[in-house]
Amino acid sequence: MAFSSVCAGEMAGATNDLELFENMGATVIGISGDSWFTQKAWAESLELKQTLLADMHRKVCKAYGFYFPDLNVPSRGTVIIAQDGTVKWAQAREITCPMNIADVVAEVG
Repeated sequence: MAFSSVCAGEMAGATNDLELFENMGATVIGISGDSWFTQKAWAESLELKQTLLADMHRKVCKAYGFYFPDLNVPSRGTVIIAQDGTVKWAQAREITCPMNIADVVAEVG
């Protein structure tokens, strides 16, 4: 959910470490259940540099098991996809629990 404090912190952290991820050969993409209009406004307000995708139909979050049906919103999670398209690592978290960038960097490396 864009504009929430947890999402803002996560995506700001990803922007701050974007060069590190790129140097590791990784592409960072943030996915939210918000509309592309919301994503654009949010990215501009935080000066985010990574690509953001709108999962308005909840297909992506459901495919990866990150769906909170009680509110019809994506739950929180991180997925690392290998170049061959397989899931290398995935972590589901409570909606209020942000990702740990150091954990993600360790898994990418």
